[in-house]
Amino acid sequence: MKKIISNSIKLLVVFTLFTFSKCKKDTRDSFCTISRITTSAINSQSGVVIYYQKYTKYGIRLNIAISGNIDTQIIGLACDIPKELQIEGTNIKVTGQLKKFNSNENISPQMAGDDLYYLEITQIIKQ
Repeated sequence: MKKIISNSIKLLVVFTLFTFSKCKKDTRDSFCTISRITTSAINSQSGVVIYYQKYTKYGIRLNIAISGNIDTQIIGLACDIPKELQIEGTNIKVTGQLKKFNSNENISPQMAGDDLYYLEITQIIKQ
């Protein structure tokens, strides 16, 4: 009887270890390296650093007016914002490319009026 209980406990421990030790997939790598189509280039565009809670990513809300729509905000989610600028509300100027998310990425805005892009930064400075 003791042997059955001992084996059962060992089996339970092994099962628990396998269940809780599964490796997490690094979503940052895939998010940052997926090939996307460029929709527009931006050059020394002013904006504000934000933290986009829905995707746990930093991004930049660009100060770009869209003709005929005052409610839309252009937001570029980015992988390459320097750590020292990853503070919500930091005013910056950025140069780079806005890229459209692929349909299989299932990226959608967290708020109506947000127009989301992937922002590939080539230069960013604090204003």
